[in-house]
Amino acid sequence: DDFLSTNRTPIPIKEVGAGLGGGRIVVRTARKVPFYKLGNDALVDTSDLCAIFGCSARSVYRWVTDYSLHPVGKIGREFLFTKGEIVRWFNTARPVSGRPPNG
Repeated sequence: DDFLSTNRTPIPIKEVGAGLGGGRIVVRTARKVPFYKLGNDALVDTSDLCAIFGCSARSVYRWVTDYSLHPVGKIGREFLFTKGEIVRWFNTARPVSGRPPNG
């Protein structure tokens, strides 16, 4: 499937920096790059995944819980993923939007 290898969703470049009081913050640059051009170590956050897959943040949180999508970290309320992890996860466990089935 070429969905991710040709995906042109513009993703802001992100870096983790030092915040006030010694904490960490995510710094987004004004520069945006299409998803397919990002390096495997590039950081992608929840809002980026929502834009790529056309889903809600709630779906992303469910994928983290149910489908083995592994964030590389969490800063504040924000999950961070690498492009490589997203591609690995997508190729092994296709995302499903919407409500989970009643069990």
